[in-house]
Amino acid sequence: MGHLKRCNILGKTLGTKDISSILALDSGREALPIIVDLPMVALNTVVFDELEDANRIINLSRERAARLVIVDSYRITERWINALKETGIFVAVIDDLGIGAGADLRIDYSPGALEIEGSGVSLLGPSFFITNETRKSQKKREPERVLAHAGGTGNYRAVMPIYEALVEVVNKYDVGLDWLTTGKESLRSLESAGLYRDGHSLLKWNENPKSIWSSYDIVVGPASTSLFESIMQGAVPISFPISATQTSSRKPFLTIGHALHLTEEDVHERKEIMDTLDLAFRHFHFFRDSLDQFSYELDGKGAERVANKILEMLNEQNAHDAAIKNGMPDLKRPLGADTDTIRSCDLRDSLNWLEARNAPAALGVSSNPDHKIAWSEHLRWWMNPNTEKFVIENHRGPQAFFWHRAATFREEPYLIGGWFPSIVGDTSFAEIASLMQWQLDYCSEKYPHHTWVAIINKSNKAVLALNRYHGFFEASDQARSAAANLFPRFSEDFVVLQRKAYQ
Repeated sequence: MGHLKRCNILGKTLGTKDISSILALDSGREALPIIVDLPMVALNTVVFDELEDANRIINLSRERAARLVIVDSYRITERWINALKETGIFVAVIDDLGIGAGADLRIDYSPGALEIEGSGVSLLGPSFFITNETRKSQKKREPERVLAHAGGTGNYRAVMPIYEALVEVVNKYDVGLDWLTTGKESLRSLESAGLYRDGHSLLKWNENPKSIWSSYDIVVGPASTSLFESIMQGAVPISFPISATQTSSRKPFLTIGHALHLTEEDVHERKEIMDTLDLAFRHFHFFRDSLDQFSYELDGKGAERVANKILEMLNEQNAHDAAIKNGMPDLKRPLGADTDTIRSCDLRDSLNWLEARNAPAALGVSSNPDHKIAWSEHLRWWMNPNTEKFVIENHRGPQAFFWHRAATFREEPYLIGGWFPSIVGDTSFAEIASLMQWQLDYCSEKYPHHTWVAIINKSNKAVLALNRYHGFFEASDQARSAAANLFPRFSEDFVVLQRKAYQ
């Protein structure tokens, strides 16, 4: 349904620029899930054969005098693309799986999308999301209505643990729950799963729906087109993969402020599912504010941007040569100088941070080396407004993360903190020393009356030496008591050091 919708929208947008389009479908046109505004032709594919399919498209293009083929399918490969290009057809691929190598134009609106070797012009990132939705402001109320859906297939049995947990959580918070069904099979899967309860409502998918997402505060469903549209419409989404073509990693979604994505591993962990759902209700406005702050590229103008690029390229006498020679921006970022910079972290850094905290090198010297921190647990820590978080980075990426927080014990002001090397960095000892000096200077100005208290594993000789080099010394009895209180898992395996913030 998502593929069909975005092709229909792009075709309509091209029509406003005097480029007419025909929609070619694999097979029959009966019972389409949306109203299609383009003329259609069915190829009646029974068994898919890549080169046979390419030849059908070539012949159809010749019949219709088409200069451009836009393909939106997970079945095509570079061989399919090259078969069309060899006949002089200009090929554009809507491609969120990285299978469009060789295309003249590649569109991937996935957050964090990257170029792939061999492709021509690349339109990458959420600003090229093809939709007819418009951006709406966030909800000011507390969450009252939840919508659950199971993607275009509507098969609720595919990820039962999530939907079962959702039923329990909406009952806990006493909010309304609607189930979206996309047809009779979808309704049967919902009923056979035993998810639909008294007090719930059914919402039938309409072929030409007005924005259904804007009526809901929280939308729970697969990471598909609906995820981006619900963000645009002011909801807080909770997403997960329901098929191999959907993203499991939460890293790209964090670039647009979406933190409540369950990975393929998470969907089998009931506690992590429950904790994630609970976070959405307890901290609804935090997550919605983050989406407003970082998903600004989802502005509803993606189809127009893509259509403008297509028009620009088709207006060249030779589209293929134009893709190489004329006006094609180099989207590769220059490496720049090998200079370390330090900046504050935001939600988009949170996953890299967690990976650093859970890396073996960091866990081995932590206060609880057997405890791997879960995503929901990490989010609760991250949302503490009193914790300041920073990253040191250069052109190679993040090198290390560090944090500190002001606290009080027995009416005395203290500072606690920590740092972790990045799993993708190759942080040198000199960089860590520089990082620590920056942090001490920063806190000297901001917290001049506080006392630093640090706990360091006795086996971590290098860090002990580093702290002593920067003026830390053996802690007093009072500072040791503060450390035991401020670090809940403190044990005799740790050395306690202290230092005045202002020196």
